[in-house]
Amino acid sequence: MAKGKASDVEKSAKFKELAQKRVSRILKGVAGLAKLSATARYRYTPDQVEKMFSAIGDACKVCLASYQAGGQKGGGDGFKF
Repeated sequence: MAKGKASDVEKSAKFKELAQKRVSRILKGVAGLAKLSATARYRYTPDQVEKMFSAIGDACKVCLASYQAGGQKGGGDGFKF
């Protein structure tokens, strides 16, 4: 192994470490988004809900395609109504 190059074991461990943190953060964000469904506190339209979940679904598809393509970078442009 050349000096400065990470081994497959090290790369796998780093992937697991970062993936666990990032997926946990995403799941917490989804839980926070679910709290916005409380109609006693918030008002939203079916169109707004559709736009949110369409954006989330599209981002998930881009992310999955990135893995299937072996590491192509996907978008992350944010979201606006």
